[in-house]
Amino acid sequence: DTMPTIRISLIFIFTGSLVKGSDYAQIQFLNKFIDIISNERVFETIVMIWHHEDKDCFLQHWNPNGVPILRTNELGEIRVRGTFNKQAVAIVCLTGKSYYDLQLLEAVAGAFETMRQERILLATTRKLSKKFIKWISIQAGKHKFLRMLVLEIGGLPREVTSYRLEAFPTPHFMQIQNITEIKEIKFYNQKYDFQGKSIFVKPSTDEDGNVATSLYPITRLEDMEVIEFVQKYNASLKVLDGSHSDDDACDIQLSTQIITPANASTQMDFVNPLSAASLLIVVPCSNELSIEDVLRSLGVLTWMWYLICVYASFAFMETLILVVTHRITGESRPLTLWNPLMNLRAFRAILGLSFPELRRASLSLRQLFLAISLFGFIFSNFFSCKLSALLTSPMKRPQVRNFEELRDSGMITVTNNYVRSYIENAIDPEFFRRVIPRFITVGHLERVQLFTFLNRHYSFILLSTNWQYYDNFQRVVGYKYYCASHDLIITENLPWVYVMPNNSFYNWPLSRFLMSVHESGIATHWIKSIIKRLAKAFKLKLPHKKTEATPISLQNLSWLWHLLILGNVIATLVFIIELIIRKRGNTRTMNGY
Repeated sequence: DTMPTIRISLIFIFTGSLVKGSDYAQIQFLNKFIDIISNERVFETIVMIWHHEDKDCFLQHWNPNGVPILRTNELGEIRVRGTFNKQAVAIVCLTGKSYYDLQLLEAVAGAFETMRQERILLATTRKLSKKFIKWISIQAGKHKFLRMLVLEIGGLPREVTSYRLEAFPTPHFMQIQNITEIKEIKFYNQKYDFQGKSIFVKPSTDEDGNVATSLYPITRLEDMEVIEFVQKYNASLKVLDGSHSDDDACDIQLSTQIITPANASTQMDFVNPLSAASLLIVVPCSNELSIEDVLRSLGVLTWMWYLICVYASFAFMETLILVVTHRITGESRPLTLWNPLMNLRAFRAILGLSFPELRRASLSLRQLFLAISLFGFIFSNFFSCKLSALLTSPMKRPQVRNFEELRDSGMITVTNNYVRSYIENAIDPEFFRRVIPRFITVGHLERVQLFTFLNRHYSFILLSTNWQYYDNFQRVVGYKYYCASHDLIITENLPWVYVMPNNSFYNWPLSRFLMSVHESGIATHWIKSIIKRLAKAFKLKLPHKKTEATPISLQNLSWLWHLLILGNVIATLVFIIELIIRKRGNTRTMNGY
């Protein structure tokens, strides 16, 4: 128990003896400096990096209290995010030699991967030339460092020359005042101003084309959000065409990605909590049936089959009774084949109309007339009442409510490649085969056009944020054609962010900007303006606003004219057949004579 205590004491004594007077002044300054920047923003980890051949680096003797420390050199490989606390500060001991310092800056970039906008302090006891300071700014731009200070602390305790990185419009250092007695220091200007820096954006990979405006392509809310963000923070927007396939040349892609477990550690900080979305399927709403649909719902063909059976049975019974009666009474009244085929009494009785009674009709025949009259009276009134009720209070075409009904409906579900890939990789690889066997994948603009066609054979897989966009389109045109259902939600509360390269300058400011936009409701106004822009650019034929129920008109009964023409044609054909048969009969009579 005694030996470990003695060893620790010896180590502290030995270490203290190595601290020179100049090193002591530097360490005292760093302790004060750390307290100042912790007041600016709290950090929980310090990463110290020096070159393995630098034997005089003062960081080797510095042990700040109360803060976890990671010590490494250019040979070590560490990742702060995902392993240690991401609220970190890097302190690097520069050598003044570009070859060595290049290795140190690359080590900082590797340690701060996906968090290179954290604070970085480059300290040296040497006097740095302007050329070397410019070289550091070039490396800072290459690695996308944003918050960086360079301190020349060789003149302590009298003077500390310091430079602050200004990342926009191009990385450069600005010398600031002597900070030996300073009580506050900022690594960067907290008010974002990109000072005209060019931001390169790429149209969404989900798009097949763009809507040309006076300045930029605006086809979706995402386009408007990025454009307004660029204008607000004093940047210039450059749109890359399809020939630029290099993602490193693109700062922001005009499409969003859903946060998955694979990228949650790097992207979750930039999620707008007001824009969490659900993945759902929208289907055609229930709507009023047309007269044709009403007649079809009544089962007119089935009723016509029943009436044919009733007519045939009545005609057969009447003919049978007449034949038997004539034979019993000895009357000679010829009955032709046309009597049962064209029995007007049967037609009038079935339609509930009065018909003349045959003279000297037998009791059995009168019973038959009574039965057919009762049937026609009840049937005609029942059918007319049901038809009147349907036309007065129209039936609604049923809306698809769940996945089972969607599968049975035979409806084609429209999605895009990204959503399909996400569902198959993150939710269920067999989802489309089991739940939605009929689907197609299209681009954004084609999906917009399919939506405006108002075709009842299509449903759409959308994020709830995009559904708000389409729903507002319906409100603008004044006709609600597509609806959502709670039982058609695939998954809920999906966080999403814009597609940007790792370590992008714009992740954090864009996420804050989007939060303010959604909080204020500006996004809703933008959606309406984009809808009108799309309708004008694509010359979409919007449906007329349906304000009230339309009365029945002659156009709804156009099929009756077809029925009348068909009847006239049949009558003409029958007349021709009668003439032919009569002519043949006369010819046979003359030949027999």
